[in-house]
Amino acid sequence: MMDRPYCLQELRDLESELHDKYRLSNIFAQHYPCGHKYRVKKGGRKEQFILDTPLPSGQCLNDLNGLLDDQTCSVCFKLRTSIESNKPTASFIDNIKIRDTDCKIDIEFLKQKTNFYKWLFQHDY
Repeated sequence: MMDRPYCLQELRDLESELHDKYRLSNIFAQHYPCGHKYRVKKGGRKEQFILDTPLPSGQCLNDLNGLLDDQTCSVCFKLRTSIESNKPTASFIDNIKIRDTDCKIDIEFLKQKTNFYKWLFQHDY
């Protein structure tokens, strides 16, 4: 991505390409013990678990954002297994968590989001 002005449609197209590249779902996993929240992979185990989990009456899937109390948190796993120089900061992870559900989009956020999901889903082995 270059440093130049982008129109809203270009930004949406770039975000769509990012979602396609990493197979990101519109479903979020949220792990409450640590507070991490991230998009799960389309067709993955976590997405299926979230979709199959019965919801308390009166709540919809968006209310829970894929509550995963007893499931593995991918962010915690990557933080434990990544080499120190590749670990993102806590504020970086929090920024992605907050802004990924926000409607506002800009090129800096897309760069951060790309780096986050690249880190989260890349395998070092």
